[in-house]
Amino acid sequence: MKRDMDLIRKILFYIEENDDISVAVDGYDQRAISYHIRLLDEADLIHAAVLSSNSGEIVIQESGQTRLTWSGHEFIDAAREPTRWNKVKAALGDATIAAYIGLLNQVAIHYATKAAGIEN
Repeated sequence: MKRDMDLIRKILFYIEENDDISVAVDGYDQRAISYHIRLLDEADLIHAAVLSSNSGEIVIQESGQTRLTWSGHEFIDAAREPTRWNKVKAALGDATIAAYIGLLNQVAIHYATKAAGIEN
């Protein structure tokens, strides 16, 4: 399955707003959502009890609470503004999550320094 950065962003926003592990994102099936939750867990953007069933399906364990990590909060804070997100996505395409995090942080710092009037 191909990684979908828009789905990753939507899942992170869902987890930020909801305290349950039943992540639902309009337009995506549960298999794609579960796969991306596993990717987010592997990237340390969330903590989740992710298991594989005997049939190879990805299962989010009910007893574990899915939550954002510090890095997950940082990622969505930097990706929250749609214009900023679309610019980063256009620049990076299928790059790694680490590249997205790095560029989003740089862009966020740029906008913050500009807003504070401390640009060089």
